[in-house]
Order: sequence, then C-alpha cells, then structure tokens
Amino acid sequence: MDFSGFNLRLAKKINPVRSRTPEASDGCLRQPASNGVNKRFKTIYYISPQVWASRRGRVETIKKYIDKMLVIFEFEKEFYAQFGIEAEFTGHPLLDIVHPSMNKEDFLKSFGLGENSPIFSLLPGSRVAEIKNILPIMLESAKLIQEKIPAAQFIISKAGNIDKNVYALILSRYKLKIKLIESRQYDCLNAADFVLVCSGTATLETAIMRKPNVIIYKMGLLNYLLYRPLVKIPFIGMENIVAGKLVAPEFIQFKAKPKAIAAKVVEIFQDKKQYELTRNELAGIKEKLGEPQGPLRAAKSVLALINSANNG
Repeated sequence: MDFSGFNLRLAKKINPVRSRTPEASDGCLRQPASNGVNKRFKTIYYISPQVWASRRGRVETIKKYIDKMLVIFEFEKEFYAQFGIEAEFTGHPLLDIVHPSMNKEDFLKSFGLGENSPIFSLLPGSRVAEIKNILPIMLESAKLIQEKIPAAQFIISKAGNIDKNVYALILSRYKLKIKLIESRQYDCLNAADFVLVCSGTATLETAIMRKPNVIIYKMGLLNYLLYRPLVKIPFIGMENIVAGKLVAPEFIQFKAKPKAIAAKVVEIFQDKKQYELTRNELAGIKEKLGEPQGPLRAAKSVLALINSANNG
C-alpha cells in the first residue's frame, strides 16, 4: 500500500514485542514464540517513504521495525546507510512501464496533428484539485507560448480517472486550439517536443522519455503554508532530486506565473544547444534509475531474505 503512515503503523502492530534479545548475538530481531523459542522475523519495506524530503523523524521508526529497505532511487540507499539501515537499490519500476503504444507518426495521424509543427504536451496532474489549480496556469502559458511560436500545437493528456467535464469547463474559458487526448500519456509524451508537467511521478516519466520540460505546481495557500516548512530539500521535481541539480526549471506556488513559465519554455525550445543539453541531462537521470525489472529484483531479494531466515 502506498501510504507510509499506515505501513509503518502496520509494522509496529504486527510486531508489538519485537526486541533485540541478549540471545540474539547476531543482531537479528526476534520475537518469543509460543513454544518459548525465539522466532526470527524479517520485515521488508519496498518503495521507501520520502523521509529524505520531510518528516525525518520516521527514520527512527524504520530503523526500529524494518529489517531491510528495498529502494527505487540510488540516493536512498546512501541516505539510509548514514543511519545504519540496510537498504538495497532495486531500480525504478517505471522503467518497465514507460513505453508509448504507437510510434510518433501514427499518433500524429490518429489525432490530426501536423508533422512539421512543434508539439507542446500539458500534463496537469491526476487529481481534480491539481487540474483545477494547474491547468489554467498551463493554458495561460500556452497562449503566451503561441504568441512567440505561432506554429505550436498543444495537447493535454487526460487522466483516465478524471471526468472529461473537469477539463471541458476549464478549457471553455480559453480561446486556444488544443486537443484533449484520453489515457495516452506515454503517447503524448513520445509525440511532444516540450512538456509542461505537474510535479509528481509524471516528471520522472517525462525524464525517462528525455523530453525537455518545466515543472509546475500550485496548491491551496493553507496547505502550502503547512507543507512548505516540512520540506528539507531544495527541489520539488523528482527528476531534479535524482539529478541532484536543477535540470527542469521549477515554477512552484507563487512563482507559477504564466509569463515566466512561457518565457522559459520558449528560451529552452528555441536555443537548440540548450535544448540538446537538457536532453542529455535527462538521459543521465534515466541511467540513475537503474535497470528494468526492478520489481523482479525486489521479489528475489525478499525470497533470499526468507530463505536466509528459514535456514538461520
């Protein structure tokens, strides 16, 4: 389950009397069994909560209740090492998922898009609140981009879980020719020359496909004021976090201004040297995500740990 609070509470609940007993000279965690013999437990956490970004107090809970972390970012292994927590980097699952369903030429023909005009893909998020907050900013930015690049074509990747009317209501306020494309995010990315993307998993998907992009995010003011002090890292976009530097410009909250966003998009897109440099940086980010079949490696690691415990 992708909910760290629940997962850590569950770890506590299923091992209420776990302790390091004097008999456990090997340092393994044990729990007294009904027959009086200490039974060894192995608790593994696959896909780490983002404790490196906020709420670092949870690291102590992980150290106490989790025997091994299976992490999907290489830097997470180094993060846990400083706390004496065993962690194995298995590779990111997205590497097995992020693939278009058709080639670019077929996609363009299917949706009536021109082959010789640049395509700007808008990915405004996968939650209603995100779309309502971020899509208007993206559309205002798109209008300004088109003033500088008249041939620009715009497409929106519609999240499959969001009603089409959510998009339609927002789009009706803007005089902008734009195609809303259902549940084809990877095809939209593959076709794009540039991407305006909501912060989240989509930033990594964009990086994997080596598409120059800008990251946009805006939330309710109260939520932002509560959330911001908890964040202990300089970037919000996962591609920048993985790179350890700013590869994709970030326009967050008060900085999410259409004029500034459009200016940066046009600057990168029209400067071919900068554009190709960005694509090379994105290729480096993809390499840092490891190799495909990460979930398989994670499963093998779990089996190895089980066998080790059974034989111990």
